[in-house]
Amino acid sequence: FMGAEGRRCAWPMKEVTVYCGIGAIGGLTAEQVGEAYFAALASWEAVCGIRFKRVETQAANIYSLPKNLGGRGGVLAWSYLPCGASRDTRLEQRYDTGEPWAQYGQEY
Repeated sequence: FMGAEGRRCAWPMKEVTVYCGIGAIGGLTAEQVGEAYFAALASWEAVCGIRFKRVETQAANIYSLPKNLGGRGGVLAWSYLPCGASRDTRLEQRYDTGEPWAQYGQEY
């Protein structure tokens, strides 16, 4: 994938560190959110050739945090792309605290 400035949007390494700091959100416990988050990353690993390594610090390549992004029906989440990324790149993801979240088909 090429970004707006013509830079390649891909990680230059095969192992990317990830921090999930979303916590409890939308009726889900922090544990439920973490399980769903890392299950989603495992799905990506299966097709993209990258290994996501869980770390317990925001000094990760990808760090995810909660934020009010406008509430129900608006933006669910956003993430920066790794356009021009290096091994030291840190990219933020945000997940909307105002949205209802569901796990296994149940809304909370």
